[in-house]
Amino acid sequence: MKIDQINQVIGVNQSHGLNRAGASRTAGPESSGSAVSSTVTATNDTLKISSRAEVLARLASKVASLPDIRQDRVENLRQSATSGAFNPTGSDIAAAIMNDEGRSA
Repeated sequence: MKIDQINQVIGVNQSHGLNRAGASRTAGPESSGSAVSSTVTATNDTLKISSRAEVLARLASKVASLPDIRQDRVENLRQSATSGAFNPTGSDIAAAIMNDEGRSA
């Protein structure tokens, strides 16, 4: 199909004064000054959600309700660090960084 043919089709839609939703337009260069009316009929659409989608929606809702910071873990780590019980080696730190990078990739 040539581009000129596409423009002719678009021009036909514009000359009727209708947008994609079927509503009439009253302004614009294609308008002849009179409003074009159209009738939009309602249909009875239905939406069926699978049981898997319902489970995923419930899980997503539960995750969204969880706090961003687990204060109990933060407090335990804070106590370990201040008491001197938390002494990770350089290898432990490097492994934790690499593990974290592997999860975000």
